[in-house]
Amino acid sequence: MDYNRNDTITQELKTKFNLNVQIKDPQSRLFLKGYFKSDSEIHSSRFDKDDIMLALGCSNGQVCVYDLTRSERTAFYTYLSSKSNMKLPCTALRWFSSEKSTKMRQVLISANTDGTIMYKNVKTDSTIYQFKEEDDNEVYCIDALKNQLATCGKDCKVRVYDIEAQTLQATLEAIQWVQPGHNNKLFSVKIVPYEKNLVISGGWDQNIVIWDLRQKSQAGCIVGPKIAGDTIDIREGTILTGANRMSEQLQIWDLGTLKLIENIKWDEKVDAAGAFIYGSQFGKGKGYCVGGVAHGTNEFKMFDRIKGSYKEAMQLGGFNKGLYTMDFANTSNKCVIGGGDGLCLMLAIVPNKDQ
Repeated sequence: MDYNRNDTITQELKTKFNLNVQIKDPQSRLFLKGYFKSDSEIHSSRFDKDDIMLALGCSNGQVCVYDLTRSERTAFYTYLSSKSNMKLPCTALRWFSSEKSTKMRQVLISANTDGTIMYKNVKTDSTIYQFKEEDDNEVYCIDALKNQLATCGKDCKVRVYDIEAQTLQATLEAIQWVQPGHNNKLFSVKIVPYEKNLVISGGWDQNIVIWDLRQKSQAGCIVGPKIAGDTIDIREGTILTGANRMSEQLQIWDLGTLKLIENIKWDEKVDAAGAFIYGSQFGKGKGYCVGGVAHGTNEFKMFDRIKGSYKEAMQLGGFNKGLYTMDFANTSNKCVIGGGDGLCLMLAIVPNKDQ
């Protein structure tokens, strides 16, 4: 996969990739900061905490890590099935950095469809630890926070691990007639940042389950959103869900009451936009924004919160295939988007006065 550093304005973004760009805020401009091209679909993307490294995971099993300060690839490896030696998709990526162990600094945690979880030190290009989940589970999403790793996938269970101790802390699952839970594949999991004992998960069964690790049981449930990608996020007591359905794709919920706060309308002109969401996030900066990528309409949209509600601020469409992944940077105004045509764009949307 090649990396090309670039700084272009909106018009050049249109002509270079034949994309449709609409910016609703006249005071802002969209910049292309760089782009990556793969010969396979891009399923996952993640900035490290300092936005120096960017990791991308692909359907052909490739995981590529780029040093954005030097515009070069620093690590590269390919997932192979332990049974057939076939290349398997990398489905999820998260970064981890230990305060105790130098070996566990700048570690990329990746997952794939045969249930393998790998910890890779990208500085030394060495595998620190690798394990495979039981019962031939396929892992579709992970989340890492401090020393916790949460995983979910085909077998409808959420597992939580101690990263440094490399031990399983809890398995969260439905127990017939005793405990409710999930009954279909899971595609998103999120550890609540300010409450490490709470984990949120969602999938095809249209249930968003809030789990309590202290009780190892369900603490609450939101019924409705069908989740098919890394589309659950949380910020300041509110949950964002991105649903794989024709309408009401992006919704904001109250974590305490589990009641709906707001429907973010994907398209202000129509109710059923046909945008099936595979990636969505809250912005990580001081301002309040939401981003989402879609299959069907094959586009990326960003929404700003204006006077208490979210309104469309920017749209980038015209991709040949659906978009499957996005990630906002942690310390800057950048974001990355990628998908089925193997193209990953690193974007920045900034006020005119800053350029």
